[in-house]
Amino acid sequence: MARRRIDQLSSACGLPVDPDSPVEDLGVAERQRVELVKVLYRGARTLLLDEPTAVLTPRHAEALLATLSQLAARGLSLVLVSHRLDEVCSVADTITVMRAGRTVASMMSAEADVGGLTELIVGGQLPPSRPVDRSAAGPVEFAVRGVGMEDLSGHRVVDDVSFQVRRGEVLGIAGLEGDGQRELVEGLVGLRPLVRGTIVLGAQDVTAWTTRTRRRQGLGYVPEDRQRDGLLSASPLWENAALGHHTAPPFAHGRWIDRLGARSRTMEICREFGIRGPGVDIPARALSGGNRQKLILGREIAAHPRVLIAAQPTRGVDVAARASIHAAIDRARAAGVALILLSADLEELLSLSDEVLVLRRGRVIARADPRAVTQAQLQRLMMAPGRPGPP
Repeated sequence: MARRRIDQLSSACGLPVDPDSPVEDLGVAERQRVELVKVLYRGARTLLLDEPTAVLTPRHAEALLATLSQLAARGLSLVLVSHRLDEVCSVADTITVMRAGRTVASMMSAEADVGGLTELIVGGQLPPSRPVDRSAAGPVEFAVRGVGMEDLSGHRVVDDVSFQVRRGEVLGIAGLEGDGQRELVEGLVGLRPLVRGTIVLGAQDVTAWTTRTRRRQGLGYVPEDRQRDGLLSASPLWENAALGHHTAPPFAHGRWIDRLGARSRTMEICREFGIRGPGVDIPARALSGGNRQKLILGREIAAHPRVLIAAQPTRGVDVAARASIHAAIDRARAAGVALILLSADLEELLSLSDEVLVLRRGRVIARADPRAVTQAQLQRLMMAPGRPGPP
């Protein structure tokens, strides 16, 4: 009886896997649907979904939203918390907008549009984006040549990836979940060994260097999972601002931690990046998701990196934080930083990048000019098998 019920719910939730499959073998989109099956099996009639599409590709997000609409049509009540305003407008019946912990507006979705919701959320209009000179790139700062990586079972997860990034340039990397982006980033920062290929930072071959040494030589890193890899949630902001840079001034004085210098630098980061909080001694967990992300980005940019790798820098943040993060990336580019940007947000990739590489099953299958390709075309490239070549 239980197995039959699980099979029925799996079908209703669009979970195309055997219920006996180990959870660790599932992709992130399938795990989302497993969570739906779990709560429905327990008899839930009201579902509260907090940023359910934040980690999904556009294709998987559309499929999940379609499933939620079907559940609502069957009589379930759903509360969707999301910063993706286009999704809210497309699936919600009513919309409530909150700002600073208070309700500022409630309306029917037919009365709403993305621009109006944005103004309600931020309390006014966002500042206009600053035009970026994309022709000012300098010499090559970071080069990846023939990189290959394997998982623990010996399966090739990154295969013969090559690219280079110049100073003042943003290279975007697109791909579906599980197509090698995460493993590639881990290899670039030294968290995963290469089985072949070389990584060159400036004029130095850093392939065999540790993560710590690479960071000391100018490699900045904004991890995909800010909770697990980017912050110490229980530690104060000034300690989090020192992570990875704690042996250098102003965070250290000789062999000792410089608490005064660390607090002062953290206050500078908070001012420059618009991080809202009562002080630098509060724990990182007291910040909102957007402020946590700005703290990580600010920490890395304040260290004046030569190369900055940013993985999903605006995942799960509101429109104001997103605009602030984009502005910070533009400032870093203007300062001559070579940036590598990985994002499931195709609009973000196309608006910030000078070139976009498309990964498919661990290989670069296309190189796209953001000025000549649409989101739909980029998504089709991400889903299409093939060999490296132009879009």
